[in-house]
Amino acid sequence: FDFIVTNPPFGSIVRQTEKAYLKTYQLGKKESDWLAVTEKPETQRENQNTEVLFIEQCYNFLNDGGYLAVVVPDGILTNSSLQYVRSMIEDKFRIVAVVSLPQTAFTATGAGVKSSVMFLKKYKIKQTDIIKTKIVDIQQSLRKQFNYADKVEAWEKEKALKIKELIGFNNTTPTLSIAEIKKTDAYKEWREELNTYYNDLLNDLKEQMQDAYLQNKQKQLPDYKIFMAIAEEIGYDATGKTIERNEL
Repeated sequence: FDFIVTNPPFGSIVRQTEKAYLKTYQLGKKESDWLAVTEKPETQRENQNTEVLFIEQCYNFLNDGGYLAVVVPDGILTNSSLQYVRSMIEDKFRIVAVVSLPQTAFTATGAGVKSSVMFLKKYKIKQTDIIKTKIVDIQQSLRKQFNYADKVEAWEKEKALKIKELIGFNNTTPTLSIAEIKKTDAYKEWREELNTYYNDLLNDLKEQMQDAYLQNKQKQLPDYKIFMAIAEEIGYDATGKTIERNEL
């Protein structure tokens, strides 16, 4: 199709155990983490929301250069856990416009989810490949720049050595054996503090790299303007009664 205009169902769950087709969707798989310490094989999601799958299916149905107007819950635009969905949209579409709908847009039909309309233009495969390649290049460059793998490995070895030799542990009962010490509350508390310390080191490094990643994306990926608007009046009120003003 050259144009698709759709208001998909929200909130329904497609489960892997019930619908075998989920594995055919990119968004039915778990996204790879460029900051994962070790590479993990691609895995399937146990379930996925219908509104997420609809975006990918609309992409499949569109011709190159085709336009999609789709109503989506605002969670797709804002939830941190759904960043992978937004990344997929950025890879495969030019975002033309986003129009926020009032909270009462679907109240008359019994739905109260805050939603917006996204207007998207499908990229050609070549353009999507260019974007994906650039993103991978940025990520790999940052891993080298921050010496990520070596730092993580060094911290793991340092932590393992401290645990093995009890380095930094204030042993108030020297008569106990190592095995007995590891059963004490003092040891468990120290071990927990040690894990927290190294987890904080890793998380701080990841935050720095994520910030650098966003800055590099803004500089290196194609930039364009996106029309954004808030529609307060959409031609009918919360009861479904027609009104004169329609900002859409």
